[in-house]
Amino acid sequence: MNLKDLVKDEYSTLEEKVQTQLIQEKPSQVVLQILTAFEEWLSISGIQDMNYWNGNTTKELLKNVFYSKNDITNFTTQLPLIEQRVIYQKNNMWKSNFSRAGIFLSSLINFYYEKNNTENNTEEIILFLKGLEKPISYIGYHNAFAHILIHGDSGICLGTSMTDGEITLLGSTCTEGGSSHAGQNMKGGILHLPNARNACSYMSGGKIHIKRATGILGWKMEGGEIYISESYEKISEDCKGKIYFKGKLIHGEEE
Repeated sequence: MNLKDLVKDEYSTLEEKVQTQLIQEKPSQVVLQILTAFEEWLSISGIQDMNYWNGNTTKELLKNVFYSKNDITNFTTQLPLIEQRVIYQKNNMWKSNFSRAGIFLSSLINFYYEKNNTENNTEEIILFLKGLEKPISYIGYHNAFAHILIHGDSGICLGTSMTDGEITLLGSTCTEGGSSHAGQNMKGGILHLPNARNACSYMSGGKIHIKRATGILGWKMEGGEIYISESYEKISEDCKGKIYFKGKLIHGEEE
């Protein structure tokens, strides 16, 4: 079953699919190593550091950790526990970084593909993100290879700067300040979203499938395609990409 089939099936098979990933009540030794690296990442004041954003910081922390796709899934099931520690300890650095935990998670995924030389593998990675009090942002940031299936909600900037792969969200894009900014600066790949507000700004390539698009769509969009299946509010006047509504081209020109 592929990602689109899961979406059309209203996610009824997802719980069973997650169980087949051997999610454990107690984390394995490998998952504990990933958690240790993540906690160290949370302590880094790196928002002004390009290595923080481009994944090099995460790669350095994970260079001696050898993990599987199942380990990535099992790591995500531990995030609600880490979130509670962040809340309890009232550490502002941890709190700020945890909100952007998608940066670490995206680097974890990209590094997996790089280390295992499996760029052409289309089997999806499941991120089990239910149970978080606040959804994390920047999931799929700079995604270059992975087919990601997200069970839970996303914070802002889902799929930002992704260049390839496919991301399907089986929750909602929660907003901060009225915007989700999904697909921002996207250069390639495919996004499947149930909803998004002010999405696809600066997008230059790839495809985004959205059920309900609110706010301004495609601000300063230079290329790529947006497919809307249910409703939308407004298309940016400077949008240069193609937008389809219920299968009909409503903005841009066919080649």
